[in-house]
Amino acid sequence: GDDDPIDVVEIGSAALEMGSVKPVKVLGVIAMIDDGELDWKVLAVATDDPLAAEWNDIGDVPDSITSGVREWFRRYKTP
Repeated sequence: GDDDPIDVVEIGSAALEMGSVKPVKVLGVIAMIDDGELDWKVLAVATDDPLAAEWNDIGDVPDSITSGVREWFRRYKTP
């Protein structure tokens, strides 16, 4: 992929600043292709977010959110 050690996407109800360090609950991963290589995106929710009580697994996350994350990364890599 992009040689990043890990890509974590926090998908909770509040916006966090890029590069924030915060305790999160890992919900799952999605696979993306970056420059022809597999690049995993870890989806997580901040432990203090109200959604953390509802979401325990990637299957609990609405499809609209996971597909929105995929689409964001697709557009992010498109010049």
